[in-house]
Amino acid sequence: MKQEVNEKIDTETVRFVTTKEAMKIMCCSRPAASRAIHLTNERLKKQGCYVMRGRCNRQAFFETLGYR
Repeated sequence: MKQEVNEKIDTETVRFVTTKEAMKIMCCSRPAASRAIHLTNERLKKQGCYVMRGRCNRQAFFETLGYR
């Protein structure tokens, strides 16, 4: 059974997803959330973007998950 994602974060001001937040969005363990962020950052790095370990761009994160 798939759960609804109830995001109470203002996406206009918060531009990055952290591991803790990714765990809530994906309803998964910390390693799985970290892997999703890592994959997103690898994709962004190939595009020439600057990335930070442990957090990633919100829009790119949802694109990686297939939400947008």
